[in-house]
Amino acid sequence: MKLLISKRKLLIFLLICLIIFEVVFIIYKNEAIKDDTNREDDYSEVQSIKKTSLEEGLSSTLRLGTNIRVQKNARVLLDSNTEKLDNSQYKGAYVGVSDGEIVFSGALGFANAQKKEGFKYDSSFLVGKYQDYINNAILVEMIQHKKLILQDKLSEYLPNLKQSSKISVNDLLFGKIHYYRSDNYSNDFELYDGRIDKENPGKKCVDTVIKQRLITAISHLSYIETLNRLLVKKVEASDTRAYSASNVFANDVSGYSYLKEGSKVKQKNIIKKEPVIPGSSQLRMSIADILKVHEGILKNLFFEEKYNRLFRSICNSSRPKNMFLNDYYSFSSHDSGQSIHLYSDLSGSKIVLIASNYPNRAVSNDELARKLWNFISNN
Repeated sequence: MKLLISKRKLLIFLLICLIIFEVVFIIYKNEAIKDDTNREDDYSEVQSIKKTSLEEGLSSTLRLGTNIRVQKNARVLLDSNTEKLDNSQYKGAYVGVSDGEIVFSGALGFANAQKKEGFKYDSSFLVGKYQDYINNAILVEMIQHKKLILQDKLSEYLPNLKQSSKISVNDLLFGKIHYYRSDNYSNDFELYDGRIDKENPGKKCVDTVIKQRLITAISHLSYIETLNRLLVKKVEASDTRAYSASNVFANDVSGYSYLKEGSKVKQKNIIKKEPVIPGSSQLRMSIADILKVHEGILKNLFFEEKYNRLFRSICNSSRPKNMFLNDYYSFSSHDSGQSIHLYSDLSGSKIVLIASNYPNRAVSNDELARKLWNFISNN
């Protein structure tokens, strides 16, 4: 009888242990699922976020030239600069930001001369290699969340890419070895360990395309869908899209070649964009989105501050380089007659953006960008 009771107690004890194990397992599994869901949130769900001061300012108006918040002596300098631009028949838009506030902005000429459309904050430019700057930020965010490991071979993520088992993620991001294609339309990529542009001008570097494919492979969404969901979530940048020759929007900016009739320069001859492959100079972004994204990246809305050094090193290794210098950032891009010039401090507190669709000669876009940067960095 005692033996029977002991066996019954043992059986009850084992049953209780089994129940406890099942409960613990279920709790652990649910937490793991919740963690995976949270990791997917960056790409699969848009959540409400608190707007920054710059986002608030950009959402309040579409007009350039309405925000001038500088002291009287500084305003005199700005007015003088505007007059010189007007006299030189400058075509383009410019914005200066300080501590999240738009302190000056202006525009001359047309975003689309055929439609007589002036420049606005929602004017959508071809941003060229600025796309790689954004891709670098997304990849660093993926590294932070351990979805991408620098030491892994590319084949871990892109098994069908040629020779991907021979190159690491680190090699790609730091430009130690490159992928190239032999012509503008080839999808057959090869590895090349050398200086592509100078030694072999026939080889076209496609590292940016590989980065785009890497992002898509990790997010399990299309590149544009990943990009839009992340940008909307992080900085409410909702006017970024892929260029399409057949899908033209009302706010699309046209690029023009230089033309002078008599004493007047004319925005008349439109420059058509050459076909692109996904991942390479394929984005259109509004002026507002360029500013929001740039500020958001530098203010660590995409990744934590401890990853700043990694991000800057990757950018400085990219082709072409997004230049992080000792105390400021400098970038310029040219695509189908449209150019972007961007200067900022390393914290994103002070930003100057020049966006033009004309090869201005009397006052170049780069000259204007440097002049306005010197102005805002000293005020």
